[in-house]
Order: sequence, then C-alpha cells, then structure tokens
Amino acid sequence: MTVLPSLRENPPHQCRTVDALLRLVPGAVEVPGSPEPPRPDFAGHPDALVATLADLIS
Repeated sequence: MTVLPSLRENPPHQCRTVDALLRLVPGAVEVPGSPEPPRPDFAGHPDALVATLADLIS
C-alpha cells in the first residue's frame, strides 16, 4: 500500500491518519505528498505528483 499525504493538513486529510496507516498496514510506504488538486497551491506541484504516480504504476 502506498500512502500519498496531503501537504496541507485539513479535516479529511490529517497527518495522524497517514501515521496510523503506516503503522498498521504491513509494507505501507509514504510517498511525497502534494496539495489537493482543487487548491490554488497545487499549481506548483502537478509535475511532481504525476512523476510520483508514474513511479507507482511502473
């Protein structure tokens, strides 16, 4: 399992959820996160997100 965190914690995307998944799911790994696509601060991150996703499926 791969955990893709949100770079800005918010009620539905909390750091403690990522931490819990990494502890509870055997073999889970965290990849670099990004802001959520509908957020204005996502504008600087699409290339990095696409690269992360491409690595996951290759």
